[in-house]
Amino acid sequence: MAKQEKVKLNLLDCTPVREPDLKWTEDENGIITLHRTHTTFTDRLAHKITKKPLRQSHIKLEEFGSFLWKAMDGRTTLRDVAAQLKEEFGEKAKIAVKRGVTAMKWDPFGKNYLQISNAELDKALKCIQAVREAVGDKVDLLIEAHGRFDVPTGIKIAQEVAQFKPMFLEEPVPPNNLEALKAVRDKSPVAISAGERLYTRFDYNELFRLRAADYIQPDISHAGGIMELKKIAAIAEANYIPFAPHNPSGPIANAATLQLAACCPNFCILEIMYSDVDYRKMITNENLEYKDGRIKIGDKPGLGIELNEEDTYLYYSFIR
Repeated sequence: MAKQEKVKLNLLDCTPVREPDLKWTEDENGIITLHRTHTTFTDRLAHKITKKPLRQSHIKLEEFGSFLWKAMDGRTTLRDVAAQLKEEFGEKAKIAVKRGVTAMKWDPFGKNYLQISNAELDKALKCIQAVREAVGDKVDLLIEAHGRFDVPTGIKIAQEVAQFKPMFLEEPVPPNNLEALKAVRDKSPVAISAGERLYTRFDYNELFRLRAADYIQPDISHAGGIMELKKIAAIAEANYIPFAPHNPSGPIANAATLQLAACCPNFCILEIMYSDVDYRKMITNENLEYKDGRIKIGDKPGLGIELNEEDTYLYYSFIR
């Protein structure tokens, strides 16, 4: 499964930073511009290598679920897969299908939080419709809500997206109240997935008790590692709940989750980063074989992947 691919950032143009290090402004068109307020280690490294002046970078986030990151000097550009309008989502979905993608997940709900107006919901529905019409019925659509709506809004969204036959609606409400999640699931005509922000089998025990989700999505980096996820998946298996790990992560987490998927009978689908930052291929010897919506699990020892420690240090400010 591939999420909507994000744009890449040139190492010497822009560095991801923590939220407190940003300030933001919004123009009359609803475009939010984030301004980094200080230089980072990578800025200083870039200055040392290129002898170019230190500068602040600007990040623009377009509405409607698409991310547009662009350094102000124009040298960092959108990847060819980023989309802004509903028609573009349809065209990019066709490209993904040609690459062998058989399921795709994205968040069409823009910057809405807790509630969504009818006009904004209509935008989201048109986006989903454009993708469904572009890919037909043979591709699964997974609709991401990022855990940010209240109960009645989550129910409303679930009822409206049902017409497009999604595989599931992910995290319609915040993760800190499983009763709220159950309230949405009880009235949802589509399957509900959740769990990326639950920790250990003890958190999951409450989700199972409530029957609050149809698919579980533990994250191997959050929930306790391989053995803890194996236990969570086994409990889900006994409850006939599919195991769909959360995995918008790097090569190590991906390799570990693939090994886990191979030994869980109720494994269903794995989230992956179809494309990622350029330095991903530099920090490990990852060599994924992806074809027709499937990844071949290799037979190398351990996780089947090795870390290039020296190269990893070069990108420390990105991954810390």
